[in-house]
Amino acid sequence: MNRSVAAHATALALALVAAYLVWTREPSADDDTIAVVSLSPLESATYRSPERKVELTRHRDDEGEYYWLEVETTRTPPAAAFAPPPPPPPAPAGAMPFPAPPAGRRPPRGWPPGAPATARPGAPLPPAMRLPPAMRRPAPAQPAGLRPLPPRAPAPAAAPTTAPPTPPPGAPSPAGAPRGSLDRKGPRQPRLGLPEQEALWSAPSVAGPPPAPTPPAAPAAPGGPAPALGGPQPQAAPRPQTAPVAPPPAAAIKTTRVFLGNDTATELMQTLSRLPAIRALGAVGREKLAEFGLTSPATTLTLRGGGATRTFVVGGRTYGNNDLYLLDQSDGHVYVVRPAPVQDLLNAEFRLADRQLHRFELADIDRVVIRASEGEQTLRQHEARVPGKAFWTVASAADQSRGKELVGNWINKLGRLQVLDYVGPDEPTDGQKERLRVDYFDGRKRVGFIEVLQRALLVPGTVAGLPGGSYEYFARSEHTRRLIKLSRPLVEDLERDLAAVIREK
Repeated sequence: MNRSVAAHATALALALVAAYLVWTREPSADDDTIAVVSLSPLESATYRSPERKVELTRHRDDEGEYYWLEVETTRTPPAAAFAPPPPPPPAPAGAMPFPAPPAGRRPPRGWPPGAPATARPGAPLPPAMRLPPAMRRPAPAQPAGLRPLPPRAPAPAAAPTTAPPTPPPGAPSPAGAPRGSLDRKGPRQPRLGLPEQEALWSAPSVAGPPPAPTPPAAPAAPGGPAPALGGPQPQAAPRPQTAPVAPPPAAAIKTTRVFLGNDTATELMQTLSRLPAIRALGAVGREKLAEFGLTSPATTLTLRGGGATRTFVVGGRTYGNNDLYLLDQSDGHVYVVRPAPVQDLLNAEFRLADRQLHRFELADIDRVVIRASEGEQTLRQHEARVPGKAFWTVASAADQSRGKELVGNWINKLGRLQVLDYVGPDEPTDGQKERLRVDYFDGRKRVGFIEVLQRALLVPGTVAGLPGGSYEYFARSEHTRRLIKLSRPLVEDLERDLAAVIREK
């Protein structure tokens, strides 16, 4: 009986332990998913939309397997704001029509709008340009006790201009002209007295109301006399109105970027090889397709591998979880997938680009060989396997403490170099010269290298270099496979101590 109780107790304990392990274990992403495809090994994954095309492809060389990305972006510049010019406002009622200025002639600066360019500056304004009576300033009231100035008599007719005879020397001056005066225009007119000036200032205007506008005269017949300069001007024929022409649409601008995929790209290809879905909706009607955003194949995801190719239409997002609807074009079935794989492809430049120059660790290197225009030098690492105690010296130095700080700082600067960007297929690569090459060795085996190139910066639009010898720097390593761009400040900091490291003995 004791044995049966012990056996049941042992079985109960084991069941409790198993239940605890099952209850507390981390959920797997594959537990609640459905494998839509089986394309292992996946050769390429292509995301295509009206604005972007991202292609992730699998390659292999002597260094191993790697993934390469090509991102093509299409950008259409915004169209210039175009609106036909508004028609000229209609002339107000009673306005005198003015002819347009002659071709090639512009009205003077400050000329009233609408006035003819051929009118005389002293001519009265047309009625449409005068102030209304309610806005005119009233005439000043006449002060009490002043008599109005009588109207001025008309000026006498001018006498015939006949030069007087020149008197002989010593003869008396003519009457009315003072002796010794230089005034030869006759006697001077007397000036007005104060009362007359005040009366003139306070007298009301005798000009009366402005004259009525004169209707425009008919244009002169060919060969006839031209209208007077200050008189009424003929009305010119209206200019023909041409319909405005809209500017042509701006051409689309395409840019292509290429770069090496990082570890996230490798994991993405493994995920897409089975394309896990969290729900399979099967074949749905056209109304549901429109609701899911799957009626227009504008955005697609194409997977190629295992001798087959599958294309999916990327639709809208689900409510709440922001998952994506996918439509399999081969059988018309609809799936719901997590958005992470598609988002990684959509933001490939930021999530999938590899910025490393090497895959090995510096602790696996025991020596490096430097080659530059200043000479050649070999550096050796000591106690590389001891954390915190590794240091570098010149390989030929008898004293290991000699130059340790200089060489160690230079190695640290070399390790700070990283990929700034990859050189695109359309970017020029001419004019580059090798500046530095470093080979990494583990014993007798070369495990990697870096080749630094430089190119002189030119004045825009010329073939002349910038003053001061400014350069841009590129590099190539066993891991990047292609030419990449380096940060100029980091390379210039590396160059400052390069000559001293090579001269160190």
